[in-house]
Amino acid sequence: MDNEFTRSLWNSQFRLTYRLILREKELHFNIGVYNPSREDPFSFNLLLHTYFKVPDVRRCQITGLHGCTFLDKTRDNQIYQEGRDVVTVCEWTDRIYQNTQPEHIITNVVSGRKMRVQKYNFPDTVVWNPWQEKARDIPDFGDDEFPNMICVESGHVSSPVVLLPGTAFEASQILQKIRIIIDTAIESQLFAKVSYVQSGPTSHVNAGGGTNSLLPTSSASSAVWPTSTGWLYMPPPPPPPPPPPPPPPPPPLHPSQSSHLHSHCVAQTCTICSLNL
Repeated sequence: MDNEFTRSLWNSQFRLTYRLILREKELHFNIGVYNPSREDPFSFNLLLHTYFKVPDVRRCQITGLHGCTFLDKTRDNQIYQEGRDVVTVCEWTDRIYQNTQPEHIITNVVSGRKMRVQKYNFPDTVVWNPWQEKARDIPDFGDDEFPNMICVESGHVSSPVVLLPGTAFEASQILQKIRIIIDTAIESQLFAKVSYVQSGPTSHVNAGGGTNSLLPTSSASSAVWPTSTGWLYMPPPPPPPPPPPPPPPPPPLHPSQSSHLHSHCVAQTCTICSLNL
């Protein structure tokens, strides 16, 4: 609730509730804002600063952003459209994606997990990593910490929320970890494939991720990034077994078992069929 201190910073009446629910594999965020004034509306922006720890940010992929427009704060706030099915980060990134999907999947977070981000009433998604050149300018951010974090933040950023007197706003987010389980046989194929990629001269492409890409590469060289336990490459599944052969056709009915006897058949012998009935 507002008080004298908040009024000195922002002269509006408000009530704000922030609720966290921690479950075994989920973390729920719920935020509510209420305007108790009878006369004055107010507006605000809202962003949940969600930092994810990752083994290598260059191997993370983010879904749910394809086709969205975004404001690129690293390029003088120019507006672009995302053409990639999955978004990767290989440089200083500070983007506000607008009207994004209600769900994002982030791959290769801690211990090779995937993280599902589900959001309600948050139309925007911010993707941020300061990279080396900007990490030095942040007092509480280590110069060498940028490779091991990524921000995928749900918010209401590109346009403010306007609350009329007596109205309320509510938004929520759920973070859910998805454990990737690989059996021993597939795991041996996985690391055999990794070894092949590291030694193969043409088995990698640029970090944009072409159709034949196996690992992202540095924008400055063609060397493949070192592998880590967090990176998961799944080989193509084996083809399905062929369908079983069709059953043999049933043997033809003996005429004596047919209900459609010749009209000339009598109880004892059919003169045409020469069949004893």
